[in-house]
Amino acid sequence: MDCAAFEKILDRLLGDRLSHAEDQAAREHMVECEHCREVYRLFKTEPDLLSDETQAELTGAILEQTTGSPCRRLEELLCDHIEGNLDPTNEELVAHHLERCDNCTLLKNILANLSEDLRSMAEIQPDSRFVMDVLDRTIYKPSLKSRVTGTVTGAVSGWWSRQIRRPRFPLEVAYSFAMILFILFNIFGFPFEGNSDPAARAGTNPIESVSQAWQANEPARGRIADFGGSVWERTGVPLAKETGNLWDAFVETGDKLLDTASIGGSYAGKAGVSVIKGNFIETWQHITEMKKTISQRWKGIEKDKEESTEP
Repeated sequence: MDCAAFEKILDRLLGDRLSHAEDQAAREHMVECEHCREVYRLFKTEPDLLSDETQAELTGAILEQTTGSPCRRLEELLCDHIEGNLDPTNEELVAHHLERCDNCTLLKNILANLSEDLRSMAEIQPDSRFVMDVLDRTIYKPSLKSRVTGTVTGAVSGWWSRQIRRPRFPLEVAYSFAMILFILFNIFGFPFEGNSDPAARAGTNPIESVSQAWQANEPARGRIADFGGSVWERTGVPLAKETGNLWDAFVETGDKLLDTASIGGSYAGKAGVSVIKGNFIETWQHITEMKKTISQRWKGIEKDKEESTEP
């Protein structure tokens, strides 16, 4: 017997299924051939070399590379197993696997417990509004009012953002506040002395002074609203003349007046920044400080003029 013939009968030799003559020939060959003797020894002792854990790992690795993972295959059959729709062969394979796999057993128990709940959920018949109700609860749909408000707010915010980024914006705000204060103080009077007028107490209580000034001018607001155009026409020329005279006086006062204008412009700029922030209390405080400063500087200028005219 040669090595090729020995390999052909090796399986039957290991299973003791050879005839007496074949068995005798195979054993005589193993005495003469060390290679075949080593092969027989390895195959004969293989079950003793592998523990149960090692055999399970080896079996799983072989199945993974050949037919696929047994757990994945079981997942495909598990629902039919719970419902009793498997054929006897697959039913036996599933039962055999569940005896050795804790994860698949846990999955099988969960599906079995959920079967009743799933059946009850399948019996629910939603109405025609079900889809729209779900969309209304999950997707935000702004109303027409909010869309219009958002559009207008966005447009105004964008315009305002572009304006405040311009380099000349602070100067324009300061100039606008200065002109507004100049017109108001020349029409209604600028109270440098005394505190009988409510506007004179702006530094002590800005909110109270605004309220009192509003109440004091209540009768005049209607007339101003009715005859605003004609009043402006009648006062425009005198106002322009007074503005020119005031400017001439400013030029004559020199550096002191320029310093006063600079300080007033600084306060006006701060007031403009407060308006941008929406802090109107802070705006009124800046206006009040500017009024006090201009009042003090103006008194100083008048005093210097009186001293310069004395003999």
